[in-house]
Amino acid sequence: DYDVRLLRQFYLSRGYADIVVDRVQGGLLPDRSGFAVVFQITEGPLYELGQITINSAIEGVDTEALRALIPMEAGDRYDVRRLEQGLLSMTNELGNFGYAFVNLSPEITTDPAAGQLDIAITIGKAQRNYVERINIIDNSRTLDRVIRREMELVEGDAFNSLKLEKSLR
Repeated sequence: DYDVRLLRQFYLSRGYADIVVDRVQGGLLPDRSGFAVVFQITEGPLYELGQITINSAIEGVDTEALRALIPMEAGDRYDVRRLEQGLLSMTNELGNFGYAFVNLSPEITTDPAAGQLDIAITIGKAQRNYVERINIIDNSRTLDRVIRREMELVEGDAFNSLKLEKSLR
């Protein structure tokens, strides 16, 4: 199963969005010197990226700025790793605006005849989150106020993932 996942990832990162591992067969070699695994794969057509659209259920979100975080342009070969990187960057950017728990749903539409695929990303509804309480535990050496003054976030602030990351560092 792990090898099947790795094979799918390999093909998905090289432009094959319709990759299917049809059958896996394994067995001991006749001379018993090793083990052979055979994968039957239907790779489908090679795809280039058409357009990426972003629809947001959160009002006031700059979808153009979020689109710039996806490192893919029209005409590029489809690469699921770059799409995942872009979705992670979008989630982090929305976290910087106080939306800690945002659901991003990419929908991929393929056109095998043209060898092109389009991606529509939907940003689900979310509400801003605020820091209610900061608990400092297992600390007996330093006063709590000394630690709190070094924190970028304080109680009552809107959640900001960038400030949280700086505070942890």
